[in-house]
Amino acid sequence: MDIQQEIESRLAKTKNQHNYLAYIGQLIKDGKKFSLNKDKDVNVSEVARVCDFGRDCLYGEGKIATWFKRDLKLIGNEGVASKTSNDDFLSEKAVQKSKDASKLQTQLDVKVQENDALRTEIEDLKSKIKKLERQQSENDAAMDEMESSGRRSFFK
Repeated sequence: MDIQQEIESRLAKTKNQHNYLAYIGQLIKDGKKFSLNKDKDVNVSEVARVCDFGRDCLYGEGKIATWFKRDLKLIGNEGVASKTSNDDFLSEKAVQKSKDASKLQTQLDVKVQENDALRTEIEDLKSKIKKLERQQSENDAAMDEMESSGRRSFFK
């Protein structure tokens, strides 16, 4: 690379950095956040267009890319406040608790159905016990009658 190209490259980098810092300053001044694209991601194309440089400047390990990652965490984007690891942890925990609650509700519904079936079975068994006790009482009475009279009696 000759000296002319190196100077132009350095000037372009300086210009890009200046444009980016001006853009960030304007966002902060206006109280705005990074805008989102249709996929709900940060609109990198818009940032690059407003700053008058290619999107590749916002990726990788360059100075502008490092600033962009830092500023995204600090400023946040529209619709979503800047996230912290604590927010992610709490969000994951809430999702897990929701899944657990759903499982427990399903188990509860199953147990309620089983309980209702057992209650019905208990009622049926109680009625059978009463019927058998009545039959036993009749048989005892018939036996007493037979012992006293010597004849077999039938009770209905």
